Amino acid sequence: MGDEFFSSTSKIDEYARKFGGFGRFFDKVLGSLEFPFGIINVERLEVEISNLSGFRQGMKCYELYYGRREKCEKCLIDQVVKSGKKVRAEKNGEDIFLFPIFGQGGKVVSVINYKIKRREVIKEVQVEKEVVKEVVKERVVEKMNREHEESFYNILQNSQDLVYRYNFEKKAFEYISEAVYTLTGFPLGEFVKMSYEDFLARVHPEDLGGVCEIDGVSGEAVCEGAYRWRCKDEGYRWFLDRRTWFFDEEGERICVVGDMKDISEDKAREADKLELEERIAFMKRKELELNERVDLTDKEKVVLWGFCLWPLLNDDELASKLELKRSTLTAIKNRLKGKDWFSLKYIPNFSKLGCQFFGVFDGVLGGGRMKKLDLEILKKTPEVILCNYHEDKFFGVFVSDKYVEFRKFLEKFENENKEMLRLGFNENSFFYDLEDFELRDFSEIVNSLFELGRKEKAVVYDFKGRPEELNVNEKRVLHAMIRDPDMSSADIAKKVWVSKPTVIKIRNKLIDEGFVYAMVIPDFKKLGLGFFGRLCYEFDSDLPVDVKKKGDISRTVLRVNGKRKVTKFILFSSEEEYVGEVDLIKESYRRSGVYFKLDCEIFEMQKRGKKNFDLEPFVNELLFGNEG
Repeated sequence: MGDEFFSSTSKIDEYARKFGGFGRFFDKVLGSLEFPFGIINVERLEVEISNLSGFRQGMKCYELYYGRREKCEKCLIDQVVKSGKKVRAEKNGEDIFLFPIFGQGGKVVSVINYKIKRREVIKEVQVEKEVVKEVVKERVVEKMNREHEESFYNILQNSQDLVYRYNFEKKAFEYISEAVYTLTGFPLGEFVKMSYEDFLARVHPEDLGGVCEIDGVSGEAVCEGAYRWRCKDEGYRWFLDRRTWFFDEEGERICVVGDMKDISEDKAREADKLELEERIAFMKRKELELNERVDLTDKEKVVLWGFCLWPLLNDDELASKLELKRSTLTAIKNRLKGKDWFSLKYIPNFSKLGCQFFGVFDGVLGGGRMKKLDLEILKKTPEVILCNYHEDKFFGVFVSDKYVEFRKFLEKFENENKEMLRLGFNENSFFYDLEDFELRDFSEIVNSLFELGRKEKAVVYDFKGRPEELNVNEKRVLHAMIRDPDMSSADIAKKVWVSKPTVIKIRNKLIDEGFVYAMVIPDFKKLGLGFFGRLCYEFDSDLPVDVKKKGDISRTVLRVNGKRKVTKFILFSSEEEYVGEVDLIKESYRRSGVYFKLDCEIFEMQKRGKKNFDLEPFVNELLFGNEG
């Protein structure tokens, strides 16, 4: 059959006249089918039409097809009536297909039933006959009257779905229903000129994987899938595509028959529902966070401050420092730890492990497209030790011993996402020597927030030192300390297969000689600090350190001192506080007559976890990457 046959009503009418009316034409079509075909009344289980020899009016389906006197125990017709959908079954090497015919009110009144031998060689003349059968089985929307003289053509053309048949030998669409213009905006004559490759090229890039699953390459005869397809107006619509594939005896595709149903409204409702669910979940998280911000007692505040300043003191030593009873301190420590007010972390001195530089990078996305950006590659990259993202922007810190390779990695990441991503290499990304890196403990922040009035200064950790080689046991102990900071020396000894005294000796060496720094990190959100700001200063000349430190406040956690550039990380309770602090910093430098360029950004604090803050993968690579 060619395009003219399906595109012309006059041709259908002409054939009907030749056979003496639509009824005889329909009987002739049924008689030409080389497989058992019938239409069954679901209430009486009577076969109304069939091309089987021995068929007579009033015969029950189980009598005609199986020679039974009673209804089958597992009746496939009951499944069709119950689900309102097509049913496919396999028996004795045959595929059995049943398709519902709906009457008024959407009730299933009859079913179309036929059988096909599996993997049968389908020749061109058989394919021509199968087109009519496949289109009818998929999209019959009205009950045929008892005379069954309705035109197949009218049934197809009244369908609201796009029914099609594509011939892979001819590389052309052989049939397209008139709904094509309503659904896609393409005129019929323009659509039929598409090749199958042209059709696939208009599938949304994110949905190509799903289309491949229904692309007939696996040998499945019947399949369905949903995807977005670019229409004439260049906009995308969602379609549910139901396909029936035909193969030759060698497994090569001959043709595909199917229909495309517009499900754009359904998808829009799903998206609205998902957005609402996400919003509700977000509000619940916020409510939970607010409920977590329980006021601490005066002693609890002092103990939390002491942990941050002296993380390695035992309970007796810390109790003495804070002038508390040991039992009181131990009880408070257990209570705060049980409520996740703080966690212990070991920060490696990367310089002594062979690294020479670290960097800061951030990215900006247009139109809130963060969900479409694959950040897993950043999270899975060992060198990226911190990754924080929110809405249309993200921020990261990396440490590496391979400057050129990591720079290429960032450039590749940007190029692969260039339509939605901008990485600030020139202004917002900086590469520094590790010796310019200063990390402060959090005691000063706790002291300021709770107005404790303590005079002790915060400890500032630097990352200076030449690379020093560690032996195998020292590497294993260091790796265990970073992977699980709360692990005892006895537990580490069991893990690395050395004695407990040896582990204690190695731990003391690693801490005393500056291979690793112990830090107690409080839960910032419990402290009311839900944001952190990144402030990058660029001066017009090399200035004294005291001038560069202008604008440091108690909540400054980390600072990087370049010759003309300084980067600071400061914690804030709100965006309003951040804006006010930035204005004060600008005014302070303006009054001193120092010219500088300030690039700053604020990020919502994410809960710490392996996905966005993890030192172990890179340390593991540094310590053991060249072994085995």
